[in-house]
Amino acid sequence: MLVVVSSLHVLGVTAAGQPPLDARSLIGDWMGHWKSSAGSSDSIYLNVDTVEGVQVRGTLFIAVATPGEGYYNRDLPFSGVVQDGELRVWIPPAVWLTLKVAGEHMQGSIQGQQTFGTVELERRRR
Repeated sequence: MLVVVSSLHVLGVTAAGQPPLDARSLIGDWMGHWKSSAGSSDSIYLNVDTVEGVQVRGTLFIAVATPGEGYYNRDLPFSGVVQDGELRVWIPPAVWLTLKVAGEHMQGSIQGQQTFGTVELERRRR
């Protein structure tokens, strides 16, 4: 069994049968919704501009009805990394997104200084 699993890893196939994520496939526009654990929700837009290896850069727009900190209702530059099928985004000083990528869909969490919730995004078609 160990030989089979090791052979699949060498061939670039994970145990779940999925090939590793090519970070370049993330380039483009993504849109969806976020929902906080307190029940508030709104839209979220992610634009992946560049990918260099596993490093990802772009802009993020988090819409909120009653903005607090300066993170909301404006385009924010982000840097991130693709690792183990996830896009991990950081917006200084304290907003994190962890998104599991499955083809044209991303799903995961958002965490900030006073926020925790879920995020779902779909690739935007033009």
